[in-house]
Amino acid sequence: MSRSAYASNQVGAVAARDVLDRLDATFRPSAPVSSPALLSGRDSEHAAVLEAVRAPGRHVVVHGEAGVGTTSLAASCAASAGADGAVALVVACPEGAGFDSIWRSFAEECAVHLADRPDHGEELEMALGRANAALDRAAIGPGDARVALHHVLTAGPAMVVLDGFDRVGPDAAAGTTDLIGALSRRAEPVTLVVAGATDGGGTLLEVPPTVERALVRVHVPRLATEALAAIARDGLASLGMDATGDVFELLETASLGLPRYAHVVARAGARRALQRRSLGITVDDVAGGLRTGLVEADPGLDAAYRLATTTARPSRFADVLLACALTPVDGSGTFAPAAMRDAYSFVTGRVMDIPNFNPQLAMLAEGRGAVLARTGGGWRRRYRFRRPEMAPYVLLSAIADGRIAPGDLRGHIVGPARSGRLFDLPSDAPDVPRGTSAD
Repeated sequence: MSRSAYASNQVGAVAARDVLDRLDATFRPSAPVSSPALLSGRDSEHAAVLEAVRAPGRHVVVHGEAGVGTTSLAASCAASAGADGAVALVVACPEGAGFDSIWRSFAEECAVHLADRPDHGEELEMALGRANAALDRAAIGPGDARVALHHVLTAGPAMVVLDGFDRVGPDAAAGTTDLIGALSRRAEPVTLVVAGATDGGGTLLEVPPTVERALVRVHVPRLATEALAAIARDGLASLGMDATGDVFELLETASLGLPRYAHVVARAGARRALQRRSLGITVDDVAGGLRTGLVEADPGLDAAYRLATTTARPSRFADVLLACALTPVDGSGTFAPAAMRDAYSFVTGRVMDIPNFNPQLAMLAEGRGAVLARTGGGWRRRYRFRRPEMAPYVLLSAIADGRIAPGDLRGHIVGPARSGRLFDLPSDAPDVPRGTSAD
């Protein structure tokens, strides 16, 4: 279907309102996916977790960059295990939590599990009630948690997800290591799934070799472009909607492998199209709806971007940050200042060199919210976005503000593993002298 045909694919006001009412349940950039049916591109990781769940004495560490969907994968696996008859509980680890705090949250989750299933049997209620009672003490240790899990096992095999484990304190990690060791030695039919972000190459949970043997570590990579497109295509199809090819191209490139942004782009475009009572989304719909969509998806990220780029007088911080997002990265997600030359020249429309943007790079790493992280020194100095979600936010924000066109990303960013190509500059682009600041 042509772009003009999409623009005129009209429906009545009532029909558009009905689809709009279902839109936020279909695309949820601010909330993890909890249904296996909605999990796209994670078949192998999903199978690896469930295989470990079915093997007594095995436990799992689910890890990956922030934003790749470790929470969604763990929650979807819990849903699958629950459908298979296991007692599956997902515990959100509080910020800075110790072992005691995590298992008090587990006790609360037992009560929530029962409340969510009003037709639960007496056996499950008694099992979770006894588990709760076992944790009703002044200080909870690994032995108390193991006793509580034994009570849960009287109702069937158990799976407990400890989500957001990257936020916990050292006491929680040490206690969880001891608990996994105790459970694995007796090959008990309960699986602990520790899930969280490991930005910067961390391991999430460091354990001695005797405990490592009981662990299955499942790394969650960035999504391939086909999987990102499938998120949007399947969701739109469920709403009776579709989009032009350039919408999917924008989604695949600008998302940088992070599923949240497939949801952001699809929802922003769908909402704008429905406002003009159309079931066909064009790239203009996406561009027009992105500003609101980005803020709604993560107000904190939007605030961090504003802190990094807003100044009392005109500056180049926004341009430098956009060039960072456009610059190819290595296997660790970092880039050298020298790699930014082409991107920054493209953004400014002038031939630029390192001295033109190096001062801003330093300030974005040391102040202004420190949105960049810096490693090494001298010619070994490298940068990366402190929060991986910031790079696609910057790209989409520039499109929303009209600073670059959606088609500008074509050929410069290739899926989650970005490869560089020289940016095309006008033949008459001026050359800025070396040593001149771009401020």
